[in-house]
Amino acid sequence: QTQIRFVYTKEQLAGLPAVTIRVQKAAVESVLKTCFAGTAIIWSREGDIIVLRRNNNTNPAMQGISEKAVNGKVVDHFNQPLEGVTVRQTPSGRQTLTNKDGEYSMWLVEGNSIKYSYIGFESIETTLFHPATIMKPVTSLLDDAVVIAYGTTTRRLNTGSISTVKGVDIAKQPVNNPIAALQGRVAGLQISPANGLPGAGINVLIRGKNSIQNGVTPLIIIDGVPFLGTDERLMQLGAFNANNPFATINPKDIESIEVLKDADATAIYGSRGANGVILISTKKATRKESRLTLSLQHGFSKQANTLSYMNLPQYLAMRREAFMNDSILPTNANAPDLLLWEYEAAITVKRLYSQVNLQAGVVM
Repeated sequence: QTQIRFVYTKEQLAGLPAVTIRVQKAAVESVLKTCFAGTAIIWSREGDIIVLRRNNNTNPAMQGISEKAVNGKVVDHFNQPLEGVTVRQTPSGRQTLTNKDGEYSMWLVEGNSIKYSYIGFESIETTLFHPATIMKPVTSLLDDAVVIAYGTTTRRLNTGSISTVKGVDIAKQPVNNPIAALQGRVAGLQISPANGLPGAGINVLIRGKNSIQNGVTPLIIIDGVPFLGTDERLMQLGAFNANNPFATINPKDIESIEVLKDADATAIYGSRGANGVILISTKKATRKESRLTLSLQHGFSKQANTLSYMNLPQYLAMRREAFMNDSILPTNANAPDLLLWEYEAAITVKRLYSQVNLQAGVVM
């Protein structure tokens, strides 16, 4: 007799055959393996409570492939359990997370490799399953160079909140605006498009909106020079149609982008850094060998939804009233929306981007 309780639903166990076994002084995990061998039932244990659930990651195309239920534990170098470690199989894509005791259970497909990943620890990938996995912390990131306004430091000596995105990660993004490549890569950074017009600007907020008035955009500096996010000369009708000069910067020319979020920004830049500071460092000549890079990107885009049109009498009445009230001839300056035909936007557009970069080395 034990104090273990099971949590499950009738639908999860429907269709399973009855199993009768006799064991003595056996572990609960071994009994569960025997009972649910060859089924899609997996379990997780929290103290004296065992939760049964059906594995929803079964793929009909993988039927007939040999698989087995495995249970393991992930600990750190001090033998302390790690909670929230991602355990993923390759190439099947099945994954699970460890509980507060560092334990996990999953169905392992024969021939798959297992990858353990956790923030702050080195990822481990192995083709041989082992019930105990030891993860080592990452220490090399503490010595990486970080740009802080007028100089550089390391993460080990840095006292502020700074996020860094390397140029290799920015170059992989299919965007023409380097700021848009930061989306989802920096904690506390919110990026949204200003409107749907091609080449339009983007709205950037660091740690939320700290003012109900204008002026919540962070200060952006490129190689030590402040840079405006909106070019007045490219505007057609107010800030709504403003274009973004960042679209003229090649993302592949950027070495790194640092985001200053706290007092480090205001300590150096004063009130201009109250909303945060984004530092962009471009590539420069190095002592390495010269490098020629060719990049080709091909894709297509198509408008998903179209507008609902008025009928002819409604449209004529609306236009007559508009011209009668204002007596203004529509032009690209005052009414660009009236000169944009939806037919041109509804066609499938094919795009091909080609870039050639030459990084010359310095001979010393």
